[in-house]
Amino acid sequence: MTTLELSHVFKRVNAPTERTILSDISLRIAQGDFACIRGKSGAGKSTLLNILGLLDTGFEGEYLLDGVPVSNLSVREFGEARAHIFGFIFQSFHLFPDRSVLDNVLLGNLYVADSSAQRRERALNALAFVGLEERADQLVSTLSGGEQQRIAIARTVAADHDIIIADEPTGNLDSHSAALVLSLLQDLNRVGKTIVLVTHDDEVASLARTTITLSDGHVIDAPSVCSPPHLQSAEDSCAQCSQVAGCRRLWRTMCDAYVGTSARARRRAFACCTCIAVAISTFLTCYLITASFQVTDAFNTQANRRVILYSPQGTRMDVSPYIDDTALARIREVAGVENVNVLSTRGQVTVSATPPSPGSDTSTHALVVGATLDSECASIMTFHPAPACHLEPGHVLVGARLKLGPASLHPTVWVEGRKYAVAAIIDDAQGISSLVDSLVMSETDAASFPATYVSAILRVRPGAATQVAHQAPFAWTPATHGSIQVDAPPEPRSLRGSVEGVVRNALTTTSIVVDALTVVLICGLALLQVRKRRWEIGVRRAIGARSSDIALLLIGEILPSSLVGGIVGVCVGLMTLNIVTLMREWIPVFDLRTIGLYLTGSAVVGLVGALYPTIVACRIDPIDALRSSE
Repeated sequence: MTTLELSHVFKRVNAPTERTILSDISLRIAQGDFACIRGKSGAGKSTLLNILGLLDTGFEGEYLLDGVPVSNLSVREFGEARAHIFGFIFQSFHLFPDRSVLDNVLLGNLYVADSSAQRRERALNALAFVGLEERADQLVSTLSGGEQQRIAIARTVAADHDIIIADEPTGNLDSHSAALVLSLLQDLNRVGKTIVLVTHDDEVASLARTTITLSDGHVIDAPSVCSPPHLQSAEDSCAQCSQVAGCRRLWRTMCDAYVGTSARARRRAFACCTCIAVAISTFLTCYLITASFQVTDAFNTQANRRVILYSPQGTRMDVSPYIDDTALARIREVAGVENVNVLSTRGQVTVSATPPSPGSDTSTHALVVGATLDSECASIMTFHPAPACHLEPGHVLVGARLKLGPASLHPTVWVEGRKYAVAAIIDDAQGISSLVDSLVMSETDAASFPATYVSAILRVRPGAATQVAHQAPFAWTPATHGSIQVDAPPEPRSLRGSVEGVVRNALTTTSIVVDALTVVLICGLALLQVRKRRWEIGVRRAIGARSSDIALLLIGEILPSSLVGGIVGVCVGLMTLNIVTLMREWIPVFDLRTIGLYLTGSAVVGLVGALYPTIVACRIDPIDALRSSE
């Protein structure tokens, strides 16, 4: 027999100023009673009801639950008591509108020890009791207010609670629906259920056998308090509440999370957020790896085949030792050298596309470069309309960036007043960018301009760059080889290591940034959902959910969504990689271990993002949560 007894109970609040809501409340409600708490608004009815239902523990005085002081109960035992002893019917129904009628009823016995089949059977029987068994598969949002309140009663009936606490259960209903609800409560009372009902309606209060009247926090009319029965220990009392085993409770909570999110936009929001993050990370990771291979491969096939020698720079230097046929022959004899092109850098000259004439200034300044070009000069320059190797005297190559106006359209230019034929336009110098701004002529024509330095561009066989870079200065000018500067590519291994190091750093930075943004985004979304679902958390706490249950619920919603988003994100990232690499004619490179890493990372990101919102949710006061929704 479950009895409720309050003795000299006070309830005070301190915000914004200290105020007494309940003052010296003493009453007793026996098992099977139909008690009505009545009074005007602000009399303290809802506060008293919350204390009786173990939703509010911040009071002074003594509350005996079946002879056991509730002050002796742990937080876990409070939850178990609400799950097995107390059923709540709220004025605002507090049903989950995006779930079916049956799912809402099943929530009532979510934390009891029955099997899944037993829970379902009891839920269907409860729906039959309230006359709504044919609506089991309908969404709650499609029902009328009276039907929703009957569903709330069915939720309590399914849990087989000893005590049913109803807070203004007919307040939002029409007279017909109110009569049906009251009739159901009377039927429950006739089968032995204790009904504790709050109302300000005298007609509703007349149905009760016990009436407790409140006014300004005081009881002005209530049955006398009997002597308390023999007190049991808290452990003995709570042993009567069969608990859900840990594994079963975990499984039920995770299933409930899945049902709750399967039809909600937040599930898609979490999944999309993670999907975008993982897709970006996967694509960038695999793309950077692929690009690094392309860079090193391109280097191995192209860039590592060029070695440049520079003579000492000075004014009016003698270039003859550097362009002598014997010197060039010695370079060509170095093992690994395929061809040699020599360029001598001269001073600035005045160039125009038209003959110079008094009073007109159509000229520009250009750097003159003397050239000794072999048949492979295309290895250092690209030009149009046709290759122009072996420059003849009187012919020039014009850099594409020279501002000569119609020079590219006319076959001649004037250099310091002398006419030269344009052999070709230099479009690209392939690493020697100054040539695009220069005027290239034969060494014979360039001899009249002072030289500053000479460069020899050597094309070498793959893998021979390092060896040629050591031997070529001796071959070019044996007497002054120590003054020759060499520009040679690094070793392929060192380059690959350098590129891979840059890629790893880029991947690490990218992953950290993307994951951090994803965590913040998921955390923000989860916090927003927690604020929107305060009432839901309050309802769950009222039906027996512990803090651990709330935490598992949120994690159970976010973690699967994050994993699904991770799987989709990996697929999207790899598809994008294939498309991009196909367009660039690359071979995509990806590591299966990387994919597994990102799938694991998506779960970790989801868990980290859910951590703070979970803490916030677990700290929500159920009373405040329920009150805020009314």
